[in-house]
Amino acid sequence: VVDCKAKYPMVKLGEYIELNDKVNANEKFSLEDVKGISVAKCFIDTKADMDGVSLKSYKVIDPKGFCYVTVTSRNGERISLAYNNSKETYIASSSYISFNVKDENLLSPGYLYILLSRSEFDRLARFNSWGSARETFDWADMCRVDIPLPPIEVQKAIVNLYHCLEEAKKISSQAREQLKTLCPALVQRASKA
Repeated sequence: VVDCKAKYPMVKLGEYIELNDKVNANEKFSLEDVKGISVAKCFIDTKADMDGVSLKSYKVIDPKGFCYVTVTSRNGERISLAYNNSKETYIASSSYISFNVKDENLLSPGYLYILLSRSEFDRLARFNSWGSARETFDWADMCRVDIPLPPIEVQKAIVNLYHCLEEAKKISSQAREQLKTLCPALVQRASKA
């Protein structure tokens, strides 16, 4: 991704994304579909008290859709943003901004997610947040973000590599957890031998 900045043209993100204003007006989606957004750049189960809340105005986030919270203050210098990489459709608060990639032949949603997950983007969003009591990074600010745009084949290769690295981290973490429980048993067995 770092090499992409040097090798490929920088473009305004706004040329490649569009607002998603779909709402749950017909109440097709229920409380089980409601998601919150974490600074860890993922959807989470909502922490809000949903008792008596109408879901009609909640935004619909289809697979490959993005959603973010405009308020950036008090988030540990990170912007709360998520990418729906599942096959499920979610709904989220109407106060969030939801958007989609216009043309996946030009910009891969997975590649965009990698760019938006980087600490550089968090710093950019915080620096470009405006307000006094509540600083926000609104839609116009998001559209002004410059991103490197390699050919779609390069974007897909970066996404595949990213998924391989994430899978390797997951396997490594699982192996460490298994070793924690296995090692004491092996040490105990060895001491009895």
